[in-house]
Amino acid sequence: MLPLRRAAALAALLIWTGSLGLAWARPRKSSGPGRKARAAAVRRKKASHPRPPLQPRAAPRLATRWSRQWLRLGGYVKNKTAYRVARPRDWSQSQNLLYLAVSGDLAKSFSYKASLKAFYDSVYDWRGPYARDVRRDLRLEGGLWEGYLDFSEGNWDARIGKQQIVWGETVGIFAADVVNARDMREFLLQDFGLIRVPQWAVQGEASKGATHLEWVWIPILAFNHFPPQGAEFAPVLPSVQGRPIELAAEQKPKDGFKNSEIGGRLSVLAEGWDLSLFQLYAWDKSLVLSREGAPSPLVAIPLHHRLPLTGATFSKERGGVVYRGEAVYYHGKYFSALDPSVASGLVRRDALEAVLGGNASPWQAFDVNLQVLHRKVFNYGPALFHEEPARFGASLWLKTGLFDDSLEPELLFVSNLKRKDMMLRPKLHYSWGGHWRATLGMDVFEGSRTEPLGQFDSKDRIYAELKYSF
Repeated sequence: MLPLRRAAALAALLIWTGSLGLAWARPRKSSGPGRKARAAAVRRKKASHPRPPLQPRAAPRLATRWSRQWLRLGGYVKNKTAYRVARPRDWSQSQNLLYLAVSGDLAKSFSYKASLKAFYDSVYDWRGPYARDVRRDLRLEGGLWEGYLDFSEGNWDARIGKQQIVWGETVGIFAADVVNARDMREFLLQDFGLIRVPQWAVQGEASKGATHLEWVWIPILAFNHFPPQGAEFAPVLPSVQGRPIELAAEQKPKDGFKNSEIGGRLSVLAEGWDLSLFQLYAWDKSLVLSREGAPSPLVAIPLHHRLPLTGATFSKERGGVVYRGEAVYYHGKYFSALDPSVASGLVRRDALEAVLGGNASPWQAFDVNLQVLHRKVFNYGPALFHEEPARFGASLWLKTGLFDDSLEPELLFVSNLKRKDMMLRPKLHYSWGGHWRATLGMDVFEGSRTEPLGQFDSKDRIYAELKYSF
């Protein structure tokens, strides 16, 4: 008899493929811009960092409190409830989330946006027991999410405040999207707009012809937010010859001009090719574990180091397919070594991460994205935690729409091509009334506890979402 989680995954796949077959038999009607128009949007100069254009006015006028130009309100409320189907089976999440945004135009060249995000997860009150630091980190949170002022004049744009800066376009993973820190408390299972943490920054843009230049300065630092040990998606700690490891407090660099981050990106549009090159002098957003202590137990100290990186992206539409590629070269990144003879448990190596993929809409029936992933650590050795000399992977994303796109099956599959390490995420969305959206889905992991995805092999879950947008 199949285990419950595998039977549920098989049932979800059967439902999804049945929906896909129905969509293939009945191509959906176009609702909005056509496929070619959406593909062409990728090649716009600012496609990688969309920003609503300011509408020019003949002359500035005083805005009243309820003016649509001065004040626009929007947002959503959402409940997400999850049940762990891997043993020990239990409710793992019942999060209620509020997102509220206000934006508007202050003058001909100035606009603003401010948003609030708050959540309460009731699981930490009626299930458990949970450790105090787990409840404190995952039960209740709220505060300013984004808050920035925009200036636009001719070919010049500037944004000052707490913001997201998007340099990558991959689906389901992060590659060239390296500027903002990430909220990893739910691993990669949240929407990317919630995983990517807004940071206080000054960003400028300038365009001339087919050339577009961006630069960014980040004086206030932020780092990836991992959940504490004992949480549902807490990362597995490395093991050194079976010796126990105690986790010390995370050590972060202080804010200040000397520790600030700075970078730039140059984009060129030439004969349908959208090409970009960027350089970022930053800190490693992800932590690395140093260790100390000759007798047991070992003490692991989460640290962050300076990390200069260079990257490039491209996109090109040809024959109805939008081809994309991203590559990032890390100069002197620190890794955790598993060899106990390595002093401090850290080694410094250069690394390369690259993604090549394409988007298409076969027969106008569904959208598909296929990506090939490669990660290489140069001068590999000794054995490194969650790393190998060269890693090859692939991802597949499928989505279609039925009944005027009110019913949308979606599937994401990510896997290592050399060893057992994968993630499968089937979903089914249903929208109605212009404001409501319900989602049923499943998150399945397979692999060893020493692998990036397989470490959550015992966290497979089914979940339901209900969202009201306004």
